Amino acid sequence: MMRCIFGRWLRQPEVIARTLADRQDVPDWLLDLEYINWHGMYKDLSFIPQGIIDRTILIDDRVEYIHPDQKERWLNISGYEYPYPDDDRKLDRFIEKLSQINRSQNNRSS
Repeated sequence: MMRCIFGRWLRQPEVIARTLADRQDVPDWLLDLEYINWHGMYKDLSFIPQGIIDRTILIDDRVEYIHPDQKERWLNISGYEYPYPDDDRKLDRFIEKLSQINRSQNNRSS
């Protein structure tokens, strides 16, 4: 299951996701995310209910929000800011990177 951690500043992320999906501005899988609010200085992976920190990856573009003890769980992704170029394939490359990590972990556990 994918989970998405948002700051306390974002109210009703599910409503925003539904609006964006209805406008076809985002893929439908965005609606399947579980949204988790965070508080304090960091996006602490312990906020995730039943989360297993050593099997969790935190993807973010801002290092200052990553808990110092969890930086090894952090993957940096560049920010996605307006204007959005039609030829931007950074997300595709990042998804491939995640697939490689997943395959590597599955091979180690076999």
